[in-house]
Amino acid sequence: RAAAGAARSGRPLRVLCLPGFRQTREQLARALASAGWERELAPFATLECVQAPTPAGGEAPEWWNAKTLEDGSVVYDNWRAGLRAVRRPLAAAAAQQRPFDGILGYSQGGAVASVYAALAMQGRLDEELGPLIDEAAGCCDEGSDCDERRTLHSSADIPAPAFVVGVSCMPSRANEHRAFFAHESLPLQLPALAVTNKGDRIVPSEATLEYAALFAGGRVVELEAGSHRLAAMGSDRGKNERPELLRELAPFLRARMDERDTAERVADELSRL
Repeated sequence: RAAAGAARSGRPLRVLCLPGFRQTREQLARALASAGWERELAPFATLECVQAPTPAGGEAPEWWNAKTLEDGSVVYDNWRAGLRAVRRPLAAAAAQQRPFDGILGYSQGGAVASVYAALAMQGRLDEELGPLIDEAAGCCDEGSDCDERRTLHSSADIPAPAFVVGVSCMPSRANEHRAFFAHESLPLQLPALAVTNKGDRIVPSEATLEYAALFAGGRVVELEAGSHRLAAMGSDRGKNERPELLRELAPFLRARMDERDTAERVADELSRL
């Protein structure tokens, strides 16, 4: 058993990647590849993109749709469906004993990642999203169109993300989510890396700084030039040196690998006592 545990150490992290508003998982995967993340981060992480739900009558996937009411409050339509779409692959991976280690979210996906992490760490996923139904080949939620339903499975059995990477994102603006980020819940006790561009006119740097402050281990990488487009973040544009962003991401992920391997080694040793 000790040899098997040693063989597992050093394996790349498994990271669930959440697209932005009305961005498909294929578009996010292409953007990550264009930015060089997939290639440069391969020793440290496997990036796996998931699709947001497409609302009834909609034409593109979205985690939620923000609306500002007359009283100035902000509501997010269908946000629970969005978070269920995050929980589903995390639950399926846990059931297969190949859990995801962390979550990367781009733009709206970054806000989704923070809300999911808050609920997971507070043990409130089932309370807010309803029970999970576990299947042999994957997981689906109660009320969804599943071919076969088996035993109810608690979200408590899904490991909470060990870290979050947020790219060009801001905290949730929904009034309903304020309770998830109440004073006693902050900062969230997990490492996070928040990436922002000074040239981002959609999500200003100040908003991403607020996002990083949600996490006790929140760090910020502020790029000097660029835009909101993820594909432009990290490409070296012919330079020989490693892009600034990837120089920051690689050690962050390497540290998360070391933390995971240490925790697994300790658990393996304790199981043999």
